[in-house]
Amino acid sequence: MAYTDKTIRIGFSNDKVPMFVEQKSKVWVKYGEENNYPQYLVLLFNRSAKHNAIVTSKQLYISGKGWQFDQTEMQGEEVIALQSFIDNPNQYETLNDLAKKTILDNELFGGCYIKVVGTKGKKGQELYHIDYCTVRSNEDNSEFYISDEWIDESGNENTSPLFTTLPAYDPNVKQAESIYYYKSYRPNLNTYTLPDYIGAVPAIITDAEVANYHRAEIQNSFKGSKMITFVNGIPSDDEMKATERKLKSKFTSTDSAGSIVVDFADDKDRVAIINDLSAGDFADKYTALNDTIQQEIFVGHKVTSPMIFGVRVEGQLGGRAEMIDAFNLFTNTYVAPRQEVQEQIFNIFAPVKGKLKIKQLEPIMPSFTEQTLTQILTKDELREIIGRKPLEPTQVVQAPATNFKFSKQVKDLIDYETFSKYGESVENFELVKTKKVMFGKEDFISKIEQGILDLIKKTPDITIESLMEVMKLDKTKVSDAIETLIGDGLIDKNLKITTKGENKNVPTFSELFIRYKYAERSDAPALVEGGVSRDFCAAMISNPRYFSREDIENIGNDLGQVYDIPNYDAFRRRGGWYHDPIQDVNLPYCRHIWVQELVKKVK
Repeated sequence: MAYTDKTIRIGFSNDKVPMFVEQKSKVWVKYGEENNYPQYLVLLFNRSAKHNAIVTSKQLYISGKGWQFDQTEMQGEEVIALQSFIDNPNQYETLNDLAKKTILDNELFGGCYIKVVGTKGKKGQELYHIDYCTVRSNEDNSEFYISDEWIDESGNENTSPLFTTLPAYDPNVKQAESIYYYKSYRPNLNTYTLPDYIGAVPAIITDAEVANYHRAEIQNSFKGSKMITFVNGIPSDDEMKATERKLKSKFTSTDSAGSIVVDFADDKDRVAIINDLSAGDFADKYTALNDTIQQEIFVGHKVTSPMIFGVRVEGQLGGRAEMIDAFNLFTNTYVAPRQEVQEQIFNIFAPVKGKLKIKQLEPIMPSFTEQTLTQILTKDELREIIGRKPLEPTQVVQAPATNFKFSKQVKDLIDYETFSKYGESVENFELVKTKKVMFGKEDFISKIEQGILDLIKKTPDITIESLMEVMKLDKTKVSDAIETLIGDGLIDKNLKITTKGENKNVPTFSELFIRYKYAERSDAPALVEGGVSRDFCAAMISNPRYFSREDIENIGNDLGQVYDIPNYDAFRRRGGWYHDPIQDVNLPYCRHIWVQELVKKVK
C-alpha cells in the first residue's frame, strides 16, 4: 500500500558572525560591513550575561578607588588646579565619572573618544565623553563624524546620515572643539580597532542564543514534545487546521500553543500514533555546551581566575589564599596596564602633567583573627594595612578592651589629649580671612581676592578682561571677587586702589595656609540653666589651635581606634555627641564648629 503523509517542516537559519571590515564610504570609513560593528558589540554586551558580567567587573577593577596625585614638590597653585581637574573636568561630572565611561568603552570596543572643548576666557579645556557608537572617522583619524543616524530603524546602514564634523585633537593648535581618539593597536587595521575578546565573539553569540532559546522555551512551552499522527487519511487544509485548533483548545492554553505536533497519514488500517519527541539527554548536552562556552569566553577575556568575577568553577577550591593569588595576578597582569592607559590619556589634559594616578583596589586580606594580627605585626604595620600613617615617636594610642565604657570625664581627657597632639597654636599665625564650616571639609576659602588686589596694586590701569586672562578665571568669578573687594573698601568701582587697599598687606600665594579652628556656633542653643560645656570643649576654647585637614583626619583615625568606631569623622563630630535641650534630641556633633581661616605665618 502506498503511504503518504503531510506535515509542515520548520527550518532553522544559521546566521554567520558579522565580519569586521574597513571600507571607504564617502568621507568616512565604514566600521564593519554594514557600518554597524560598534552597535553589534553593544548588542552582544547586552545579551550575554557572562560577557556582560566580565566587562563590567573589569571596569570596576580598573576604576579602582578613584584618582589621586602625589603633592610632593608641587606648588599651591598646582595642587588646587589639579584637584579642580579631578573634581570637574567638565561642568557636569567628576574625573571618576568620566573615566568610568572611557574605561568601559576601552574594554568593550578597544578604544574611546573624548570631546575636548576649549573654554572661553581661561586656559584649559573641558572634557566630555562621546558615545563610541556615534563616531566614525576618515582614514587617518584626522577628522571625525558624529551622528546618531548611522543605522536606520531596520538595523541596516543609513547611507545619508546627518552628522557633525570635528577635527582630531591637537595640543599645539587652539581649537573650539575637537575629538581625542584612543585606540589599542591591532595588526592589519588602519582606522579603527577591535577589543581584546574578539576571538570569543562566536562563544558570546552562542551564550546569548542558548539563553534566548531557554527563555522562549519556558515562555512559550514550544518543545514539540509530543507528536500525534492521524492515520485515517489526509483531510483538506481547512479540516487539518480545525482539528489542530480543537486539540490545542482542549489540551493546552493559548500561551502554550505549539507544544503538540499534529501529523496526518493515509493509512486507514492504523490507529492514531503518539510519539515522544523529547531528547532525554538534552540536559547533559546543554551542560557540556555551557561549560565549553564559559571556558572560551574566559579565555577570550584573559580571565586568570573566574572566582574573582564571582564564578565558581568545578575543580577550584575557592579558598581565600587562592582568591588572593588570583586577585594579585589579575591586578598585575591585566588591571595595572589598563590603568596606565587611562593615566596616560588624562595626564595629556591635566594642568600638571604626569601626576594623575588611579588608586588600585586593595587586595583581599587573609582572615586572621585580631589576636593573631596583634601578635605577629607591629602597631605601625597594622596602621599601614588599614591605610594610616605610622605613629610619631611621641604618639601613643591605647586601644580599649572591646565594649569598654568610658566615663564622661575620661572621654573628655582622651579627646583633648588626642586633639592636642596635632595642630599649632594660633599665636604662630596671622588671620587673613575667616569662614564657618559646619560639616564640609572640601569647602576652601578662595584666594582670588588676594590675587586681584595684588594685580591692581601692581598694574593700576588693569581691566577686568586682563584680570580674567592673568588669573585664568571666567568673568563671573572675577566680578564676584571685585564686588567683595569693593565691599571691603579696598578698591572703588573704577578698579582704583583705595587708601585702605594700599595699606593692606597682601601676602603671596605661597605664604597662605588653610587652617581650621574650633569655635562655638553662633546658632547653638543656649545651655540649660546651671549647665556647662564639656571639659573637652572648654579646654579647646581656652587653648585655641589651628589644624590642617590632615591633622583633623588623623584625629578621626586615632579616636576611631580608641572608641572602636569605623570611619570616625572628626569634621562632622567635632567634640562628639550633644543633647539639644530645645529639640530634645541627641545630635552626633556638639555646639561647636570648625571655623575655616586663611592665615599666614607670623614672621
